[in-house]
Amino acid sequence: MAKTICTVAVCVCLFAPLPAFAQKPKPPDRAEFDALVARVAKLESGAITVSDIVGTWLIVSRGIALHSTPPSVGEDFTTATFRFQSDGTGTLSLTGANSTLHLSAPATLERETGTTENIPFTWILTNGGVLMTMPDGGQLGGYIGAGGRTFLISTVATNGPDGSWSDVWSGIKLPN
Repeated sequence: MAKTICTVAVCVCLFAPLPAFAQKPKPPDRAEFDALVARVAKLESGAITVSDIVGTWLIVSRGIALHSTPPSVGEDFTTATFRFQSDGTGTLSLTGANSTLHLSAPATLERETGTTENIPFTWILTNGGVLMTMPDGGQLGGYIGAGGRTFLISTVATNGPDGSWSDVWSGIKLPN
């Protein structure tokens, strides 16, 4: 009998749920609080600085093209890595694929893929974004959002010499 009581007591001690006590959250110290307030204020103001831009960005693009002469419909998908330096220079590397359906008889489908590495560019801050100038003089502008962590570029040409096309580029800043 004593052995049974002892066994039951040991089982109750080993398997009985123990009361849980949560740790009280530590209130932030003044420096942590001030840093958080500054980050929220910057996010709400939309003020972008060079330090927000500098670093590596992963950008994904999706586009469509419509051409009238000769008639065709195209689409493209591109991934890009933008590397912004603090001196206003940077490099761009692209990997893309596109398809074009040529509608004149007989209809044909053309597919292309390719990679281009380390295209140099210069950049400046604009009101809420970045303006990049490529080696051929072409410019590409983008908007920076979410406290300097997201990037959006939208390009459109309507009735241009090659028809109409549009691309939407969106991306995120990668951790350093």
